[in-house]
Amino acid sequence: MDNYIFGLFATNELLVTPASQLEGMLPAHVQLWLVWLLAIGATSLIWSFWKVEARYVALAFILTFAASFVVGQIWGPDAVLYVSLSLFHVMFWTPVLALLIQRRANANFSSLYGIWLWLAMATMAISLVFDYRDVIAYLLM
Repeated sequence: MDNYIFGLFATNELLVTPASQLEGMLPAHVQLWLVWLLAIGATSLIWSFWKVEARYVALAFILTFAASFVVGQIWGPDAVLYVSLSLFHVMFWTPVLALLIQRRANANFSSLYGIWLWLAMATMAISLVFDYRDVIAYLLM
């Protein structure tokens, strides 16, 4: 919890911590949130066989993982910082969330897919609040 302000916002020290060294530094609620993010990303792959919006979500998740992988391969695993993950979310998730919000009129939110889509949008929006804060905090360091 020492690495978070009010248990929510990453400290400057945590922002520049390599992602490979984060194990044990994240509180339980942040670890649960990361599991939730992975669940949304994984289920987007399933829905993407039938729904174009799910393809956008899957693409955003895949690009985030790919960017992390490329940075890690080029500059080493310690180059992928905690804030790098936030930056990749900002870069890839923002346009996808904007597109999903724009296309939400086409969704039936009472269907199973509609509920998933609503959860995916809410998850991305909540995550982006923290991601933008982390990127801005890093830039102001």
